[in-house]
Amino acid sequence: MEVKMIPIDRIRPAQFQPRELFDKEKIAELTESIKEMDLIAPIVVRKEGSTYQIIAGERRWRAWEGTGRKEIPAIIRESNTFEAMELSLIENWQREDLTEPEKEKFIYLLWKDGNKLGRYKSIPEMSRKIGISTTTLGRIIDAGDEKYAKTATIVVKKATAGDLADTRSLQEVAPEVRQDLLKVRMETPERLTRDEMREVVKAVKDAPEETRKSVVKLIANEKLEPKKVETFVKALKESPPDLKEKLIKQEITPEEAQEVRIFKTPEQRKQVLKERSMLRKDTEKDLRRFKTERVKQAEALERGKPVVDHLTRLAPGEVDHGEILLNKYQDAYFKVMTFRADHIKQIDDIKVRKACIDYVKKTYDTCVKVLTDLGEITVVK
Repeated sequence: MEVKMIPIDRIRPAQFQPRELFDKEKIAELTESIKEMDLIAPIVVRKEGSTYQIIAGERRWRAWEGTGRKEIPAIIRESNTFEAMELSLIENWQREDLTEPEKEKFIYLLWKDGNKLGRYKSIPEMSRKIGISTTTLGRIIDAGDEKYAKTATIVVKKATAGDLADTRSLQEVAPEVRQDLLKVRMETPERLTRDEMREVVKAVKDAPEETRKSVVKLIANEKLEPKKVETFVKALKESPPDLKEKLIKQEITPEEAQEVRIFKTPEQRKQVLKERSMLRKDTEKDLRRFKTERVKQAEALERGKPVVDHLTRLAPGEVDHGEILLNKYQDAYFKVMTFRADHIKQIDDIKVRKACIDYVKKTYDTCVKVLTDLGEITVVK
């Protein structure tokens, strides 16, 4: 094809350009490159009256204007508007600096026009002509119908075809929640990946209807990690209204909800949670006191370092082993501290109450045996 020099002021950008925004800094960089190296590839245009319309190369044309030169090298193609759109698509489809929504919108509009003109009678036919798989093309057209048709249901126009496909199952059951989830995905894609969003969609569909919007809001406000949504929703489903409210307000964890929902009345559950809170504060005090004591011990050991080194040589690893056991016993102690007779008395199910009592007995028997073996106590039979 012949390359001609065309006056810069006779060239017009195409209305069907896929790119909606041009980075001024990158255009300026391209201008400097053209000044030094000239234009490596000419732009492609078509004749339109006394002017020329760009089919491919608008970035190069914009950068060329910055050089101050009056004419630009171009290839003139004979094509109608629709053919020019196809050529522009083929030129731009693989470009990395085009966003996914820009590419997808252009393809959707091309499909609509081509279908009206009889150029594309089916998705497989368009797929063959423009070189995009039928699966990808079908997904893009479905997304375009949701975003740009007269009956459009999606207000988040920057959502990609993939994201719309992943969330489409929410449209019937919770359309507003779907919009909220898409906003989170668009605004913070690093915090909600596509894989995570698929899992969130499953969980949100399964959540009690009145809590769905709140669940997505917690994710948006970074108060609920996507990977923990399934556990959170499971707790919501299994909890009575008073515990659901506390879960949504982040006043209790799913684990705490599971432990206290066995109590039948809201008053009982409230009292148990209050006692747990007080116990937690006491536990935190004990932990702080324990850490303080450990620091003191460490300082004392540091002063007697030769002795510690000697012991380590005699029994390597024993110090670490002791610390592991200490932590295990400490954890067990804090769990045993939650035993309460009044809690067990409130259990109506006789089998469950008996099972709780059996666990208390087994714990007691184990403690007595250990202390007896250590010589700390003597059991009189």
